[in-house]
Amino acid sequence: MISEAPTIIPTDDRSVNGPTLDEATGPEPEWNSVLRESREWHGLILILGASDTGKTTFCTELVKVGVAERMRVGVVDADVGQSEIGPPGCVSLAMPEHPFQRLSDLRAVASAFVGSVTPQFAQVEHLAAVCRIVHEARVRDARMIVCDTTGMADTRWSVRLKEAKLSALDPDRVVLMIRPRRGETPDQAADAAYGWLARTLRTARRPSLHIVQTDPAVRIRSQAMRAQRRAWKFGKALEGAEPRTWHLDDVALRGTWIGSGRSVPVPGLRQLSGRLGCGIGYAETVRNRLCVVADRAVDRDDLASAAMQLYGISQTALTLAANLDGLLVGLYDGDDRMLGLGILERLDSARRQITLRTAIHSYAMTSTIRFGQVRLAPNGDPIGFIRDGDV
Repeated sequence: MISEAPTIIPTDDRSVNGPTLDEATGPEPEWNSVLRESREWHGLILILGASDTGKTTFCTELVKVGVAERMRVGVVDADVGQSEIGPPGCVSLAMPEHPFQRLSDLRAVASAFVGSVTPQFAQVEHLAAVCRIVHEARVRDARMIVCDTTGMADTRWSVRLKEAKLSALDPDRVVLMIRPRRGETPDQAADAAYGWLARTLRTARRPSLHIVQTDPAVRIRSQAMRAQRRAWKFGKALEGAEPRTWHLDDVALRGTWIGSGRSVPVPGLRQLSGRLGCGIGYAETVRNRLCVVADRAVDRDDLASAAMQLYGISQTALTLAANLDGLLVGLYDGDDRMLGLGILERLDSARRQITLRTAIHSYAMTSTIRFGQVRLAPNGDPIGFIRDGDV
């Protein structure tokens, strides 16, 4: 059997100025039929669409229906760049039990760290985090799970990531947000925006597809507005942050080579600095590789030569100290549950210690620190990005 014909729904999603959150103006009258239908929906509902197509507004109204029907609803906020629930750079879960106005009014009951404000440079981490939080919603017996996603970009990596989500999550329904051009039918607009993905969803037996047409009055937010709001959200997550220090033997570091080998003592750092003509603030021998943190770029051949002469190994890894300055990290407890965010402040080679600025009160429970890919100022303002392999 072929899936039911796609449902076409207009939406309305108007944003406000400043670092405030989107105002949900409520459904237009044309929404009523699909919202009545959604009272019978259950399972996982995945919201897909480009930026500024009304994904968050539709998600909000759908969750409100479930709450009004006294269903056990889980809402997964997987938009790591424009998060409503939980901090940016994370996938978070809320389980609303009472009426609310905006998703940002809801409290996160679980989060998973991605470490980037775009999934482009953290696709594996993003997919793993979404799968984990959807699983958490299922464990909490959510009858309806609504998953809001990052904006779909017109790139191969973005389409592949959405395809991987569909395969890994196996949703019961997909809501595809579209913005038709003049004269386009909804199917034509979906094909133009999402290509073979839209055609595949339309002809598949599962999941059921609902095409949601964006209201023309939807206001597109500027990149500056998005950045301002993201910085504000980071600032809220780090409000009241204080420096906390851990010995590298007491925590596991992920997403980095740091802490995975044997530290080079201070005299060895001085020796390396002299040979390379730059400051080496931290170094480890990790199996058959010398890994160093340098204050500037180093010629790879010179580094390999120093590694061979001093340690008898030729493989090397170089991390610029600037890439660690203010790096966003996620803190996890012994049960691998996220405690909160932190900012990397200092690595102490002599004492083998790492110091972070964090606002979490249960810092003593930290057993794992996961390195991210965005650097922040103390006020939460992003100041730089790193790529896989930089740390």
